Order: sequence, then C-alpha cells, then structure tokens
Amino acid sequence: LGDEYKTTSFFSIDPLRYSNRGASSFFKIDFSERNESDPDFGLVDVQNECTVEMKRYDGLGLAIPDLIVMDAEGSEMMVLKGFSKNLLDVSYIVTECAVFRRKDAGASFDDVRKYLKIFGFRCAAINESRSLNFCLCVFRYQEAFVRRLVGKRYIDAIFVRR
Repeated sequence: LGDEYKTTSFFSIDPLRYSNRGASSFFKIDFSERNESDPDFGLVDVQNECTVEMKRYDGLGLAIPDLIVMDAEGSEMMVLKGFSKNLLDVSYIVTECAVFRRKDAGASFDDVRKYLKIFGFRCAAINESRSLNFCLCVFRYQEAFVRRLVGKRYIDAIFVRR
C-alpha cells in the first residue's frame, strides 16, 4: 500500500544475508545510522531490489477498517495518505514509527502524529515508556518529552480518534 498507483522499487530482505524479513521496505536500509555497538552496524547489501505495484487503499473497494495496525518500515505516511478521507471513519491506528527524522525521507513519529491530528487522532500511548505515557495523558503531546524519555530509534504508538 502507498499513496499512488504506480510501479515502483521495493527492497526485499535477502534471508541469506539478514534474518529480519520484516525490514523489507520501499527504502534501503542504512545500517550506518546505528550505534557502533549494534551488531548490525556497518552491514551492507542485505536487500534485493524488485518491482512492485503500489496501490492506494481508498481505491481497492475494501471496507474501511475500525483498526489499522501497521509496521511499514518508513512508509507510514504513504500508507496513511492512501487511505485519504477514509481515515475519518477509522477509530484506532497502531504503528511503529522512527522517533527522529530519517535520512531517507521515511516518516518519523512527528510526521505521523501531525498528519493524523488533521483527521482527529491523538497519540494515546507509546510502548515501554511509562513516563512518556503519563506526560501524554497530562500534557497531550510535546516533542521534547519523546526526545528525552524514549531513548529508542523506533517506537510503537497507538493513535485514537478524539
């Protein structure tokens, strides 16, 4: 799924070179961004490029789900934009997001949060961060809290319609 109807490149994980097939994406993995203590730091060429047909959800003729759960490896904004106004009929969204802006133009938590706010969503919880979830309850969202309290590259976030 994406935000256009087009033939595009997709980078599939080669299981003989890397064990996390779920890391396949419209974006190439850049392990140079990892901490040097990370066992994946410096890995190269773990993906095979192939061609796929990207489609928008709003044109598939499917029912609008009440819950969207996705791990789109940086393509979260493309998938959400492909739902377009149908997001107004969705109640919950659970997604993994990069905490900070990515070099490859993939979506960050802040990108997703701001976009979903347009459709009446608020971030209700972030995994494994009691302090941040307390701050979300009291203060709603403040970017400074995410940066200081999460301490991770990726988070799972739950968005709910207000």
